[in-house]
Amino acid sequence: MRLDGDTVKVPIPCTITTQGQILMILTEAETAALVDGTYFYDVATDALRLRIVEKGTIEVTSIDQLTPLEGTFDMEIPYTQRTDKRLNFDWTDSLGVVITAASARLQAKSATGVLSLDLKWFATAPSEVTISALPAIQRGYLAPKTGHSLEMHISDTNTIAAGTYTFDLQAQDGAGDWDTIATGTIAVKASITDRSL
Repeated sequence: MRLDGDTVKVPIPCTITTQGQILMILTEAETAALVDGTYFYDVATDALRLRIVEKGTIEVTSIDQLTPLEGTFDMEIPYTQRTDKRLNFDWTDSLGVVITAASARLQAKSATGVLSLDLKWFATAPSEVTISALPAIQRGYLAPKTGHSLEMHISDTNTIAAGTYTFDLQAQDGAGDWDTIATGTIAVKASITDRSL
């Protein structure tokens, strides 16, 4: 991947996750070189031949405080209507050891504050039959995942409308303590194909 601004070009190594997604991570030192502004990026792959697989823009703004925010994990989760979405989350302690979640809750709200997605904890991942019987905004789950803190699943049977929603994900450890382990937005893209026809 390469970020391209007016005065700076930054190559950034990317990896492919087990879910087939492209993961990009910038270190604190790498972000220090970026000045405020809009950067264009593209992601190239040489799996078969060199080609661009993703491109867009990243807005860079200075933080307005001297002390960095602690423990924040802001992210955007892309989701296309009427599809299954699964993501694994890792919640780590001060030594970097993954904490096993004992419970969790994810809620997403629209810009007007309407609760639009409400994923609850299941001790084991439920079947699609169980998920389909849940209220529309609860169709999905949070559950334990081997090697990770938890798995998030948004079911293809939920009815969330296209748009952008603010969310947070809170998890509870074995001692009963809760923490917010992820915040950000869920960007829901409209599905064109109607499978009911």
